[in-house]
Amino acid sequence: MQDYLRRVETDGDEFIVTSHNKPFCVIKPMRKIKSANEVFAPFRGGVHYDADLLEPESEEWELQ
Repeated sequence: MQDYLRRVETDGDEFIVTSHNKPFCVIKPMRKIKSANEVFAPFRGGVHYDADLLEPESEEWELQ
């Protein structure tokens, strides 16, 4: 069992665990949770919006 878990850790392999030939769980590596800075870093400085973000774009947004 330890060899299988080591493969999950080192190679990123996933294993399906079965009971009586029916799958009941998957053993797979945990994903690293990325921070917002990591997720949006490739886009930082590349998006420009010249309009006022708080200004309504159509009449339907105006308050009655």
